[in-house]
Amino acid sequence: MRDRPSILIKVITIGICGILSGCPAAVKERAPSEGVRPVADGETGPAPSAAFNTAVNHAMFGRHQEAIAAYKKAISENPGDAMAHYGLGVVYILTGDYPAAMEESKVLRDVNGEMADKLYALSLEKELVDSEIMSREKEIRIRPDSSAAYFRLGMTYTDHGRYMEAVEAFKQASRISPNSARIYYEMGKAYSKLGNLQEATVAFNQAIGIRPEYAPAYYELGVAWSKLGNHHEARGAYERAISLEPNNTDAHYLLGVTYGKMRRPEKAIESFEEVIRIDPDYASAYYGLGVLYLSLGDAHRALEAQEILKELDGTRAEKLFTMIFPVAGGGG
Repeated sequence: MRDRPSILIKVITIGICGILSGCPAAVKERAPSEGVRPVADGETGPAPSAAFNTAVNHAMFGRHQEAIAAYKKAISENPGDAMAHYGLGVVYILTGDYPAAMEESKVLRDVNGEMADKLYALSLEKELVDSEIMSREKEIRIRPDSSAAYFRLGMTYTDHGRYMEAVEAFKQASRISPNSARIYYEMGKAYSKLGNLQEATVAFNQAIGIRPEYAPAYYELGVAWSKLGNHHEARGAYERAISLEPNNTDAHYLLGVTYGKMRRPEKAIESFEEVIRIDPDYASAYYGLGVLYLSLGDAHRALEAQEILKELDGTRAEKLFTMIFPVAGGGG
């Protein structure tokens, strides 16, 4: 389960071209003849960015060795090409050759210090992540029947945004310890991050079935149902979370949002007011109140909420103000 190439790093590889010089980064496969243009003496030769664009194409499609060769060619043609040095370092990271990436950052320092710092930091981060994950995987090889070992691996994957792998680790942990509510709870959160909301609701309900007083699971279940548009189920989950944790301002707030979507503004107002009672600086609740009061035709109370909101969130306060006093002629 060694670290796979990250799409984020691939995007960085592509994006450096446009960020620094505006040259077209390749997204599709280029024909071998592309990147060739007439030169002054009438002969043909590679355009200045041809080797770089070729390298980007290779990196995009996972041809790492070819990308390395092309980046090195771009650098040999122009040793001051910061993008080529950076791209070469990124491909080294993709292949797991962190020492080479860090060495390239040292070379890059003479060309562009800011990019050199970014490359070094990225190299170090990915190396540390790999090291941590390999340590967790080693623990599993030593203790293959340990649900705790799989759970720790799942949490490590989660910490680094690798949610699909986290789900698989949590599944392994749950097979060994099927009565652990925490495992299903963390599995549900990983599913939510992946956008697999139906699977998330199943996992959260499994956690709740094991531990009926598990307030965070009810809250996350409510969030998942809200995103699925099932406001009735979401309301019930938030209400249960609040009954277990009465001062959970986020649950009160999202319950208010849910009531608003259910076209029950009076209940939504009650929820937002409860949020403010618990936390007088909860800006979103004032904004929600302002919108609701305005929808009920009570502009005066909407303005009261907007006045308080100005001290907490100027941007949303201005947005609410323009809702109360729309600019004349804005719609043509």
